[in-house]
Amino acid sequence: MIGLIQAETFVQSFGANTLEAFMINNKTLRLFMTVPINNFFAVGFGSQMVNTDMILTQSRGNLSTAYDLWSTRHGRPSTDEVQDIKYGFIWNETHTTFQIDRKIDTGDTAQDFVVIVVRFFITFIIYKGEPMSMIFSYHTSSATLTKHTNKGGFTMTLIPPIYNASNQENNDSNKSLGENFTIGNITSEIYGANYDEASFHRIHGWILWLSWGPLAFIQLTTTRYMKTFTYGIWIHMLAGLLNMIATLTLGILALQQSDYVIDDNPHSQIGVSIMVIVIAVNFTGVIMRMRIFRRFRIYWIHKVMGYSILIVAQIQLVLGVLMYSRNYLEFKSPLGFIHVGIFGMFLAGIEIYHQMRLRSKKIEMKMKSRLISLYQFNQLVAHGRQFVILDDKVIDVETFFDNHPGGRSLLKLNIGRDITKFFYGAYEFKNINNVDIKNCHSSLGYQLATQMTVGRLENNYNQEYLVQLIYSSQLLGKHTKTFVFQGQELRSGMQKYYSNIGMIGRHFTLCSSKQRTLKRQYYICNCLMPKIYEQYMQLIEKFLNNKSKLHLDNSIIQDGASNRIALTVKAISKRRGLSNMIFQRQLGDNFILNGPFGKGLELQYSGVHIAFTTGQGSLAYLDLVAHLIRKNLDLLDKEEAKQLSFSDFKFIMIVCVPNKKHALGYQLCKGLVQICKRQNRENFEYKLKKIQNANQFWNEEYIISEMDQFKEAEKIWVNGPNRMNQAFDIAFKQLAIQHQQYQQAFKYEIF
Repeated sequence: MIGLIQAETFVQSFGANTLEAFMINNKTLRLFMTVPINNFFAVGFGSQMVNTDMILTQSRGNLSTAYDLWSTRHGRPSTDEVQDIKYGFIWNETHTTFQIDRKIDTGDTAQDFVVIVVRFFITFIIYKGEPMSMIFSYHTSSATLTKHTNKGGFTMTLIPPIYNASNQENNDSNKSLGENFTIGNITSEIYGANYDEASFHRIHGWILWLSWGPLAFIQLTTTRYMKTFTYGIWIHMLAGLLNMIATLTLGILALQQSDYVIDDNPHSQIGVSIMVIVIAVNFTGVIMRMRIFRRFRIYWIHKVMGYSILIVAQIQLVLGVLMYSRNYLEFKSPLGFIHVGIFGMFLAGIEIYHQMRLRSKKIEMKMKSRLISLYQFNQLVAHGRQFVILDDKVIDVETFFDNHPGGRSLLKLNIGRDITKFFYGAYEFKNINNVDIKNCHSSLGYQLATQMTVGRLENNYNQEYLVQLIYSSQLLGKHTKTFVFQGQELRSGMQKYYSNIGMIGRHFTLCSSKQRTLKRQYYICNCLMPKIYEQYMQLIEKFLNNKSKLHLDNSIIQDGASNRIALTVKAISKRRGLSNMIFQRQLGDNFILNGPFGKGLELQYSGVHIAFTTGQGSLAYLDLVAHLIRKNLDLLDKEEAKQLSFSDFKFIMIVCVPNKKHALGYQLCKGLVQICKRQNRENFEYKLKKIQNANQFWNEEYIISEMDQFKEAEKIWVNGPNRMNQAFDIAFKQLAIQHQQYQQAFKYEIF
């Protein structure tokens, strides 16, 4: 006779809830589920919430209920169309214990799982089958079927009782709650399930769609396509602030829904990441507006994070719609993909239109046809127009003040000036935190400049000209050489000699044919061309040696088109740039030349003209020194001699260098001083100030005291390092309040 093998009872606690499960026979499973009052507790026969057969218990005292559920999604499950359970319960003030019987195989293959039972064979004493994967969920403060406060998975092993007919009555697998339990009411309507469980998530989704759809689109368009719109930056900032408020508020509320636990799904994890990044984007935006830290890097950090979060947010919107569909809909909504498609196509269309508009030859031709003379430019600026010069372009920046990444004050400071050296990154500014700001503008910056162009300066040459490096001189000063470039054909504007003194102080722009984005400006300084410089030095020597026949080779003073130009270049150690690249290039390498450009020195016929400069800045004035040498030696023709007064013109050149090696053209200037002394002329004065740091030497107080002796100056130029130039700018603003002539006379040229 085979003895009885008892059914094994599965027991496990889930917080304050307890589950007991065992087989009362080969066909029926009995569950005892003990649940605290005003809690719900549910178990599911499967490994996930989707398409899972579940049993729900709601502990409500004498109104307690149990349900056979079928979960088709991650949201609230619905009741099974056929309730395949029988249940009863007993309750007290603290707990309700449910007794629930369920068939192993209900026959409802559509909405019920077959419970896996381990089969036990006496003959071989082995088990056959695997433990069943189960899930659970419960709420610790509500019996209403709201979002659970805890969930998880577990495994359950069930062994049916095996017995023979002789001792069937001794089987205690039929244990129950007794005879005094309340028989449960079978109903298909779940208590407390009549609320709209998806309302928060719908509101959450639509508001964030507005934030990362239309509002993000406004942010992008104002900063990329509406840079010249007066209030564009303010709209961008307001949209960014609203976006951050919406993202953080709804993100925190979503975390609150899950008791501040980040769910194990991409949507929740990416959402938290977006909350962090949106704070960082707004923080870097504030730093940009306040001009603190290293502004140029902050700008790129802000830009990269902004574009990155925009892309990630679109992915997040798609994930959000898919998650909502999984939890609350019976199908996958395509709204997320529709949004991304429309958003992407709309942006692509605007970008294509934007690029076509900026590159339109019609706009370029219209701009080229509007020529503005230098006199007209100065008059328009004097009457309040916010004009600057870039290459040969006259640009109206009035609508761009608030959108300029470098700040409004930087543009205001340079109204009426040539900004070429700033634009191509050859010059640094110190910001309010004493940090160098150096920026080489992107192609978009150049396109925006073209868009704001209102005309082109007369007598400028903007056609590109391919030249080769054909000569490199010996060092003229520390890290300084003269390089000669030559093209194939003669080119207007490129000359070995300019009889018109209006060309003095103008510049060419040069870039490598291989790296066209790396561009710099170099002043015209023909007197340092090797053969011409040699002629001037011989001329000075002959004069000082009292030789009667003084002349220059006519070939070097021919005022005609040429295919050759000399540019004097200083390589700055430990810096990457075009100047260093030129030093490293081989003869025969190709470059692209443009120009000449700029306003020049705008010399007046008479009056005192003063230049405060450093060694490298002297290049802007050396052709004027060469002109005065020939003028004082009576080697100019009549027309050329009429450009400057013999008696009333004077040029004072104050050069600040550590030593004479840094003073470019020193021998030329020294020779002119000697000529003036011998000829009793007073049209040139040269002062060499030996200082180690021009930034520290020139400060506002010292400049104001120095200006007392130059109150009647007709023109004043400053070509030095950033701190020196800014110190002069501040000093002249203070002087302009007291003496109107300083504001009118001051011309601020920066090398």
